Amino acid sequence: MDEPPPSQKQVDAIAFFIEAVRELKRSPFFVEEFATLTLSMKEGDSRDQVVAQLPDPNVVRGVLVSFRRVWQQNEPCHFGRISNILKKHLPFFRVFIDPLAVDKTADAVNMFPQWKNGNLSFEDLINVWLNTRYHHVGSSKECGKFDRADFERLEKEIGEVLFEYYFLWSIWIFGIYFFNILPFAENFLADLALQGVRPSFSMADGNADGRIQRVTPGYTPATETPAHRVWCLRRRRSYEAFNNFLKVADFEDGAVARLVSACDSFDEFSAQSGKVLSHQTAFEIDTQKCSALSGVIDTHMTAVRNRRSRRGLVGKTGKNTILLSGEASAIISEQYLAFRNAFQREPFE
Repeated sequence: MDEPPPSQKQVDAIAFFIEAVRELKRSPFFVEEFATLTLSMKEGDSRDQVVAQLPDPNVVRGVLVSFRRVWQQNEPCHFGRISNILKKHLPFFRVFIDPLAVDKTADAVNMFPQWKNGNLSFEDLINVWLNTRYHHVGSSKECGKFDRADFERLEKEIGEVLFEYYFLWSIWIFGIYFFNILPFAENFLADLALQGVRPSFSMADGNADGRIQRVTPGYTPATETPAHRVWCLRRRRSYEAFNNFLKVADFEDGAVARLVSACDSFDEFSAQSGKVLSHQTAFEIDTQKCSALSGVIDTHMTAVRNRRSRRGLVGKTGKNTILLSGEASAIISEQYLAFRNAFQREPFE
């Protein structure tokens, strides 16, 4: 027996979900080159000695507006509700959708067992921050079960820095889950449109046919320059080997932009840059002779450490002499082509 088509309410919910998650993906919180979510510590440090680099509060507030729309259970586009609609009407995709799920009841504060003090689920961790620090100021039927006293108790138990880091890390984890669900929702809505079934509203694009320019002085770049494109690409892990080479060789963004525009290959880039490349097949190099050094990381995720593989080294051995060992040259050459394609793509993404 064929499954009846989704109701108009369900179609609208999927459209709301798509809008919210697309907004979420555009947030600086999730854009790779602006990402700032790291912890620093030394062996033997206590939890109160941990140092964190976290996003600006304005970035966090911005991302939570869209996040909350797909997180709160009373919202039409709550992620669990959307997932169930998709699995009901696209049962052949269930095998792909189910493994993507993140268990919101799982313990969210177990990253560092040496400092562990009790359990706190992803759901409660996110809600205590939303309900007491960002969107509400206390417990109620509408706002949830947590109040400021709960927040301060948990902050003391977990530690101020780790408590905030765990919260933001949880937002990131669930955001990635929403991104993984998004293509299924978009494809389903497109298929429905071919059958004449559409949302009851126009999905927002926010630009009024180009008549609205949205800028914030000091925040939005005045113009998109080639150097700005390079700045963005140098912070993306897809080009990590090439970017490490640029760092070791002291390339400025403007110079990279000019060379990438003119050079079809890494060999041509190197020749025109004035750098002298020295290649050796052996992996190790004499690090004592290097004023700067970096490992070359491939993209195959074959090693145990960091789940990636170090396949060579880049070392600066003179003012303009760069030594490449192992498979560094081949990996960098491949990544250069991908970097150049991304640099030239219109519109730039």
